[in-house]
Amino acid sequence: MVEPGRPVKDIAIDSNTSLEEIFEELSQSGGFESVNLSDGLEILSEMISNKQCLRFVSFVGAVVSTGLRGIIKDMIKNKWFDVAITTCGALDHDIARHFSHYK
Repeated sequence: MVEPGRPVKDIAIDSNTSLEEIFEELSQSGGFESVNLSDGLEILSEMISNKQCLRFVSFVGAVVSTGLRGIIKDMIKNKWFDVAITTCGALDHDIARHFSHYK
């Protein structure tokens, strides 16, 4: 028999809730993706602070066209990552961006 996991609870925030509090709530929420997001933030924080860590970022090209282009660019520019690996989809999004009216 499969053992049930933690119950999923809704997270409530307001204008006074800090980012740290939000991620703490995510880590305890019981939801699969919210826990993964919280774990990812913890791993990212450790990677960025460890100067001897060779840091890789990998993503599918499709996320570039969803507005993450600037975030990825800034993370690499600020040396959060040493190596970027992406799918070829990023190339066609760059071409589309060149010929379209993106902001």
